[in-house]
Amino acid sequence: MLRSLVQEFKKLAQKDNTMGCASSKSGKPSKQTAQQQQRTRAATGIVSLRDHKLKALPDSLQQDYRARVIDAANNQLAALPPWLGGFAASLNRLVLSHNQLTFLPPELGQLTQLKTLLLDHNRVRSLSGAALSLPKLELLDVSHNQLETIPPAVEQLTALRQLRAQNNSLGVVASELGHCAALEELDVSSNSLVALPSELGALQRLQTLSASGNDIATVPPELLRGCLALQTLSLHDCPITFVELEATEGYEEFEQRRRTKFTKVIASNAMLPTGGMKKV
Repeated sequence: MLRSLVQEFKKLAQKDNTMGCASSKSGKPSKQTAQQQQRTRAATGIVSLRDHKLKALPDSLQQDYRARVIDAANNQLAALPPWLGGFAASLNRLVLSHNQLTFLPPELGQLTQLKTLLLDHNRVRSLSGAALSLPKLELLDVSHNQLETIPPAVEQLTALRQLRAQNNSLGVVASELGHCAALEELDVSSNSLVALPSELGALQRLQTLSASGNDIATVPPELLRGCLALQTLSLHDCPITFVELEATEGYEEFEQRRRTKFTKVIASNAMLPTGGMKKV
């Protein structure tokens, strides 16, 4: 009796293994997974290729020309394909962080709906005209690359609100950056800058300017007088001392504006109940 049960169990096990092998050879499970991924992309407009160890974007991605978001961070991409420009009508967020990109193709400039472009932690040496001709771009992150300058063409980014360019090899920030009237946050810390352009004083919406870890010895008075919304100015590990900054023309007005805004925030918060605002 026991022997017959053991033999029957072996037969069932062999049957299960055979079925498993047949399923694997047929490729049906993997095909279903691909179909599911395609349906998810079509439904959400989000293409997630993060951490796929990709050396190139797959050509099959061309089937998703209606995608709103492409996240290909944490891969091994060394270049971007020309067909990327085919997403011109839909793509508004492109994440290429932590790859091995050294240059940006001209087709990138065709992405006229793009609002967010994350290129941090790559090997990009220069910002091509393509990356600087995106009319709706609001956030550009090129930190942790090998950039030596922010070129004059940056003035084309009229919708830009945040520019993150820290940890590069920047020696120059083009004065044309002062034409980016929508800019609210600028981070150029940990570079090789010896000066900030006085034209930045035209940025009346600029709230945060981080320039720590540079060789900046003076601050343009125009910046202190003209940046009416400026609340945070970071110059840590720069040659300029606080005493020298205080003595700069326009500093008193800047500090008065900053204190007034800070006082208003304190007064506003003091009026709130301990539990915060309640929804009505």
